[in-house]
Amino acid sequence: MAKDLPYFKFGVSEYINGDITLEDFYTQGVFINICAFYWFKSGKVTLTELKRRLSKATPKAFQTLCDSDLIKVEHDSVSISFLDEQLKEREHHAARNSENGKLGGRGHKKESETKATPLIPESETKAKKSNIEEKREEEKRREKKENADAPFDGELLLKWNEWEQHRKEKRQTLTPTARKKQIKFLGGRPPNEAIGILNYSLENGYTGLFSPTKNNANRNGTKTDIRRADATIESGTDFGNL
Repeated sequence: MAKDLPYFKFGVSEYINGDITLEDFYTQGVFINICAFYWFKSGKVTLTELKRRLSKATPKAFQTLCDSDLIKVEHDSVSISFLDEQLKEREHHAARNSENGKLGGRGHKKESETKATPLIPESETKAKKSNIEEKREEEKRREKKENADAPFDGELLLKWNEWEQHRKEKRQTLTPTARKKQIKFLGGRPPNEAIGILNYSLENGYTGLFSPTKNNANRNGTKTDIRRADATIESGTDFGNL
């Protein structure tokens, strides 16, 4: 944790006004060395390890630092309060940067959706993020499967995806039966013709597939004969003039 940041904050005024300056210079020097080692080890240090690392320091210096609570020892585990605060701050920043990295390229979330507050524990916030990611992955898997079911590629596949999105926006999502028939209807035609059918149906806001031909006149006198293929009409059935 602390190894990627080779320094800790040293507040001059706090140091000068702190209890450490009441001790002799030798003890102050020992304390600075302890702080440096403590930071390097990310706060995971025992008194036994410290004494072995600073074997030239006198036992009196260690005792003085312990008695004045400049370092605290519990079951041989050492803690230094002002460094512990900085380590927690570093851990928080690292976790936030990690989450931001995971979200890169997928859009930004609102602050209220990502930030833990005193009323919303960080564990709960992470759980919500995990659920959102799972839903996104599920949508990607479903979309991938749907595309795999459609025997199209290139521009035709893109146009087919646009058609399915159009049906969803119309709140008339294709049923499996309708989807199968429409794929069969388009698949039996050259790609350019199939794309033309999709374009024509999209441009006119239809919810069924209509194929314009240039043989018959419609009611308005234009040379366009309309054919439709959906869940209820066999492909190629004459739908009549519009």
